Amino acid sequence: MLEDYLDINFKKFAWFAGLVMVVALLTTMLYWLIFGFDSWNKNVQIASDLMLAAVG
Repeated sequence: MLEDYLDINFKKFAWFAGLVMVVALLTTMLYWLIFGFDSWNKNVQIASDLMLAAVG
């Protein structure tokens, strides 16, 4: 019923969402291997601070 209402093939959407998650995980792992976890952690904290500053 919801599939007809939204005109979405949920099986294809699930594959797409899964693929997006796998790509995000792989790029994060590659970043960790190249730059290290500490650099990633620092950059994530900076991004979080910037998002909070944009909201407030």
